[in-house]
Amino acid sequence: MKNFRQTIKMMVMTLVMAAVFCSCNAAGGVDSYEPAPAKATPASASAVQKTPVKIASTEIRAQAVLSGTTLTFYYDNKDHNTEGKVYEVSSNGYGVKGAPWAASGFVTARFDESCQNWNPTSMIFFFSGCTKAVSIDCTNLNTASVVDMSCMFQKCRSLTSLDLTGFETSSVIEMYRMFNECGVLQSIIVNSSFIQRTSQIGSYDMYRLCPAQIING
Repeated sequence: MKNFRQTIKMMVMTLVMAAVFCSCNAAGGVDSYEPAPAKATPASASAVQKTPVKIASTEIRAQAVLSGTTLTFYYDNKDHNTEGKVYEVSSNGYGVKGAPWAASGFVTARFDESCQNWNPTSMIFFFSGCTKAVSIDCTNLNTASVVDMSCMFQKCRSLTSLDLTGFETSSVIEMYRMFNECGVLQSIIVNSSFIQRTSQIGSYDMYRLCPAQIING
């Protein structure tokens, strides 16, 4: 009888151990653990060769290009360095020393059609001191946003005529000495709104030492 009981006890213990082992495996216990695959080691940053990428400029800006004795203004994103000396153009006007092209000796100046999309806010001292300029074609210059035209053509001592019929002056509040010391300027062709505007705003000494006849074109 004693041996029978021991046999039964051994059988029960064996069944219990088997059950525990199975439940351990089912629950993902230590017996079922599998180590995660090792992660690939990234290459050293110093070993990675980086090739610099040159990005073409798409910035649209105002530029003046001096080619020979002709100064041409553009408002685009093109590289004009192959055409002549390039000047960056400010949309806020200039100080009393004038624009950087004042001493360039240009004889004629013109605004490219692209300047119709340019919206400068000031033309102060823009052509001031350009003593050798004989012709300045402002046909494509957009002045709709300009508030100050003071001294714009001051001391342009070689100019004999100007056609400003395309000037939009509704935003202008100052034309102080705009044509000061343009000693040989004989005629300035303007529109009726230009004439009206000069009577409403600060235009002190606008035609000082300038004999030009104002023609309503």
